[in-house]
Formats: sequence, structure tokens, C-alpha cells
Amino acid sequence: MSGESKAAVKKKKKNPSSVMRKRKLVKNALIFTMAATVVTGFGKGKAAKQLHVASGVALVGLSIYHNYLYPENMKS
Repeated sequence: MSGESKAAVKKKKKNPSSVMRKRKLVKNALIFTMAATVVTGFGKGKAAKQLHVASGVALVGLSIYHNYLYPENMKS
């Protein structure tokens, strides 16, 4: 194993239940931010615009993180 112990290799692998929990949490957060983006899109005023931009930025960030949670072989 080129100098690495079995424990070190095992420690590097992600816990499947932890990854599944993160996926579920991120999916729920994506739903929330998508709803917030839609609702604030109908608002008028400076505060609504700021919330709309903030929720849009959060949506993009969560989308990137969500993509990161899936291994390359599951993406095709």
C-alpha cells in the first residue's frame, strides 16, 4: 500500500451514512433556496432585490456543493 497503513486508507473513505445525510440536507436546502428565489422574485423594493440576489447566490453555491457530494462514476 505504498507506505500507508490500512487504518489510514480506511480513514480517508467517507462514511456512506454521513454522505447520504449531507446529500439529503443539501437537497432540502436547495429546495428552500429555490423557493426563496422564486418568492423574492415577485417582490418589490430594495430589500426584496437583495434577498433575491442572496438566495440566488446561495442556490448556486449549494448546487456546486451538491455536485461535489457525488463521485465521478455516478455522474454519467
